Amino acid sequence: RAVRWPRLASVPVLLALQVARAQQATCPLDGACTGCAADQPPLGVYEYSLPPHGPGQGTPESFYEGGYEQYATELVLPNILRASKHYEPNPERASLFLVPYQGLMRYILDRKNPNLSNDGFMAIIDWLRKSGPWFDRHGGVDHIWIFPSGRGASIFPEWEAHIGAGIFLSPEGDGRAGLMQPH
Repeated sequence: RAVRWPRLASVPVLLALQVARAQQATCPLDGACTGCAADQPPLGVYEYSLPPHGPGQGTPESFYEGGYEQYATELVLPNILRASKHYEPNPERASLFLVPYQGLMRYILDRKNPNLSNDGFMAIIDWLRKSGPWFDRHGGVDHIWIFPSGRGASIFPEWEAHIGAGIFLSPEGDGRAGLMQPH
């Protein structure tokens, strides 16, 4: 059986795309063109407000210290989004949806029972479906998930069946094996 790898966008790739879009905002044709990036509204990204006491939520930031700093991407990326022009507080106007689930932290805390990691993701997906039509509207293709380690989506054994169409952000990836290709 062929392995289907998730669509992955690394943080450097996303930043490069943002810079490229900003550079396009100055039209070299003095406004004589149409459809320029300058004419487009900023891409709106809605961030779900997950329940504070749900699985993997509400853990102090100190968890991400002592060798786990890279994993703090789970906290940093939502903060960057909220401070950007791309933050859209109204899901009706959003193009993309960030799910700020701290899945890796939950995986590490529950590593003696890996089923708990899977259960946590399933609980979040159930909550997303009950929160509105957005997750199922396009099959999750417009939903962003943060996986801050080389383990990637493998911390959620059923990822392919439930979030395989989504966008995965990761601060790392090894392109040598061809397993993680930015799209």
